[in-house]
Amino acid sequence: MANKKEEQKVLIAERKILNRVHVIRGVKAMLDSDPAELYCVETGRLNEHVKLNPKRFPEGLHV
Repeated sequence: MANKKEEQKVLIAERKILNRVHVIRGVKAMLDSDPAELYCVETGRLNEHVKLNPKRFPEGLHV
């Protein structure tokens, strides 16, 4: 069973992610800089990995 501090960290992480999701013309979207920041990598590196390894990322992910 997770303790209260661990649960709090998960909720904060969820909020960080949800605050970066935008709805544009009815489609949920994130700027590429947002997941790059969450994963602590440069935006260009994230885009490069998505292009080189599309099967490792969610279907429908566009860069």
